[in-house]
Amino acid sequence: MAVILQRLVELWNRVVRSKSSFNDDFTQPYTDFQCFVEYLDGEKRENALKVGVLSVIHEKPRPSTSPPEIPVAIGHFNQLTSLQVKGCNLTSIPWSFVYLKKLVCLDLSDNRLQYLPSFIGSLANLQRLNVENNQLLVLPTALLQLSRLSVILLTGNQSLQSPDYAVCQKGLKAILQTISQRGVHVNAWAGCKLAGAFTPFYSREVPTLFSLASSTITSSSIDFLSVGFVPPRLKTFLIEEKKFEIKVAKCSMCKGFFSNNVMLEAHICKRQRS
Repeated sequence: MAVILQRLVELWNRVVRSKSSFNDDFTQPYTDFQCFVEYLDGEKRENALKVGVLSVIHEKPRPSTSPPEIPVAIGHFNQLTSLQVKGCNLTSIPWSFVYLKKLVCLDLSDNRLQYLPSFIGSLANLQRLNVENNQLLVLPTALLQLSRLSVILLTGNQSLQSPDYAVCQKGLKAILQTISQRGVHVNAWAGCKLAGAFTPFYSREVPTLFSLASSTITSSSIDFLSVGFVPPRLKTFLIEEKKFEIKVAKCSMCKGFFSNNVMLEAHICKRQRS
């Protein structure tokens, strides 16, 4: 009953906000992720453009069903300067984050993220990034594109391998210095055919068309959010889920072996270390 009453209160607050003049940012956080999702999906475009701060802090553990997702409609809130989605069991963030160009503070702490997608590099004004208490394995090279980033919080991500957790504890400067040592790694086994196989076995996919499409979305002034249908394969490429599939890869430079493309791209060749 208490949960129902809480949702009714939050829905009522949403109605009040929709009827107001929206002349200021609201900072009252949501405490129910589903209400937050309904707000993002249902808010009028003209009102979304007036919102500068959004926050949801899910105070109670969510049941382990299908992982929750931030709706693509978050891209309509392109005037956001601060976004907090904390304790919501997120495992990914939507591609439409590329529209949040004015974002200064991003808090995704206490979730279940294993990686940050490369398009996080498009958040040109980002200064503070909090991803504490997730399950991160690697940090993207795209962090080097965030010229205004001054704070990154990574405590509680002991699973980090590149840069490793010990390096991450030293701060942003050490993290960026380590990431900058990564080269452009090529999978020496890409396109190789397994013995006895009738069709080529590609240990790494190079979807040129999808690369072009994602580049178009992130750089174009066209509002792709207004398009009713985004092809699933394009969406998959944008959020880079396939990078974590088990696919044996071999670096053409150091001859090291890796179990997925994320680790291939993130490693520092032994030749470079020496």
